[in-house]
Amino acid sequence: MFKELEEAYPDRVAAKLTFDLDLAQKIYGGADMFLMPSRYEPCGLGQMFAMRYGTIPVVRFTGGLADTVDHVVIKPVLVL
Repeated sequence: MFKELEEAYPDRVAAKLTFDLDLAQKIYGGADMFLMPSRYEPCGLGQMFAMRYGTIPVVRFTGGLADTVDHVVIKPVLVL
């Protein structure tokens, strides 16, 4: 499915189905946020990698995710 999308939209979609450490580091370091909506996660390394690279992890409050990511609620600020 992903390869077909890459072929159909080569300027918009890229499918990398193997692990590439250099690419992974660039993605973690260049992302604004890291979304990990796991229903069950005994530990999870993705959110820890994201935090190491300064990327904000957005996770579900469960298992190891709840243990490793601080829950912060930011109140919206009205700018006039």
